[in-house]
Amino acid sequence: MVVAKAVLIFTAITELGGALLLLARFSQDFPFWHAVYQSVYHAVSAFNNAGFSLFTDNLVGYQGDPSST
Repeated sequence: MVVAKAVLIFTAITELGGALLLLARFSQDFPFWHAVYQSVYHAVSAFNNAGFSLFTDNLVGYQGDPSST
C-alpha cells in the first residue's frame, strides 16, 4: 500500500509540474482556461507516453521555441 501511495504522489507531482510548465507557454497563445485544458491534456498524455495531441502538428510548432529549452 505504501508503494502505491508513493507512485500516485509521484505521478500527481510530475503531471502537475509538466502542466504548469506547459501552461506558462500555452497561456501566451490561448485564453487562460483553454490553455489550462491544453496543458493538463498534454502533460498527462506525455507522462503516459500516449502520443496524443490536440494540435494537427503535435507539438512540432513549439520545437524551436526559446521557452522549451
